[in-house]
Formats: sequence, structure tokens, C-alpha cells
Amino acid sequence: MTVLQGDCFELLAQVPNGAVDMILTDPPYGIANDTKITRSGGRQKFGKAKAISHDFGAWDRFDGFDDFMTFTKRWVDLCVPKLRGGGYACLFL
Repeated sequence: MTVLQGDCFELLAQVPNGAVDMILTDPPYGIANDTKITRSGGRQKFGKAKAISHDFGAWDRFDGFDDFMTFTKRWVDLCVPKLRGGGYACLFL
């Protein structure tokens, strides 16, 4: 078994078509934003309550829904030909 981890746009160029039994991917959801949830006071079970940020980084930011869908179509179109007959994909979307 071989596990490849990295940028699919770089890695998939090296993989022959029809050579993959399974694709497991957790791509960006496009949900990053500047929202910050501040929890106040009290102690939690494992320490002081901390603020929660929705800023996951540039990798999860898109210029609107069309940009997100263009990105998604691009990686899906790269993945599908790599699957062998009977191969499957598990996509966390």
C-alpha cells in the first residue's frame, strides 16, 4: 500500500491513470472567515476557556462560491481518471 499526502495538483501529475484503488480526501470547505468566538470566564476541564477562530488560513479562502466550485471541479477532474475500474473515493465535503 502507498499513501500519498500533499498538494493534489502536484501529486496527481505523478500518478498514472487507472492506478488508484481509493481516494480519501478532506479538501478545503471554503468556510474560513474573520469570525472569532470569545468565551469568557470560568475554567474548563483542561484549562482556561479560549477564543475560537474561524480563520483556518488562506488555503480555505475563496473569492465567492464560483471560485470555490472552480477549485473543486479542478481537483475532482484530476482525481477521477486516477481511479482503477471498481476504485472508489471518499470525499469529506
